[in-house]
Amino acid sequence: MNKQSNTYTIIYIIVLVVLVGTALAFTAISLKPRQQANADADKMRQILASVSVEASGSDIIAEYDRYITSTFVVDDKGNKVDNADAFTVDVAKQVGEAASERLLPVYECTLSDGAVKYILPMYGAGLWGPIWGYVSVDADGTTIYGAYFAHQGETPGLGAEIEKPAFSSQFSGKKLIKNGAFVAVAVVKAGQAPAGDADYVDGISGGTITSKGVGAMIDNCLQPYGPEYLALDAYNITHVIFLEICIGFFADAVSRYIGLNIPLQILHITEGRFPHDTLGHHTARDGHLLPLQRVEVILDLLTVMGHIIFRDLKRILA
Repeated sequence: MNKQSNTYTIIYIIVLVVLVGTALAFTAISLKPRQQANADADKMRQILASVSVEASGSDIIAEYDRYITSTFVVDDKGNKVDNADAFTVDVAKQVGEAASERLLPVYECTLSDGAVKYILPMYGAGLWGPIWGYVSVDADGTTIYGAYFAHQGETPGLGAEIEKPAFSSQFSGKKLIKNGAFVAVAVVKAGQAPAGDADYVDGISGGTITSKGVGAMIDNCLQPYGPEYLALDAYNITHVIFLEICIGFFADAVSRYIGLNIPLQILHITEGRFPHDTLGHHTARDGHLLPLQRVEVILDLLTVMGHIIFRDLKRILA
């Protein structure tokens, strides 16, 4: 074949493209599991960074398994979603959905001192590209414990400063729930304060758009979790409501058929305690308090029974 002909040139190019394309495809397919493993490890590192746990290299997975004791997905009502993996939920896609349609991942973290934190992922837009992060909240569901932010292409020295501890550390101790309602932490220009009583942090000097993007991301991503611990342990409220109904029924029965004033007062105090705790966000997030409240209810009921027995004994002895 004439190597100077057009036919030879075209065939040579086709063969070369096929060989190179095949080699690149084979390499990409072969390395995909390793690439995914690296991406997963980096995600684990970022999650841990929100609770100030530093991990690197081969220690990341072990540290993640040590501190992240549970993961689950909830909806905007706080109900756990079956057959959903929190780690694989595409948060970037979910933020584009209506709040009522979102899958809301939750990572439960138990620190070395036994303190429980809940880590929630976020995704938003900066000046030049996407920004994302993780915020950890205390077990009461109202207070931020820590935060981590990252970006894809923000300007170094300006918007890119959101990934530095000098910025993220400001969020520690800020309130997300005030007077029973969700209030996003505002990101404002240094020296200024937002309208209302929202907690706030200083934005990045020279990174106004990125700072506003962080504030919008927090509002958009955390608000769907709702004020009832941002709705994470809301299923415990079901137990409270059931106990409240039982106590209310018993209180009415006592007042109607027995006529005891003191036991009735005790029962009404107990009955009122549960709605108060629920509205105060105790039962919704402080799962460790629910057994204590059950004990209090049992003691109150025993007090009522004691009054009934004492009254009957007085009648017999009389």
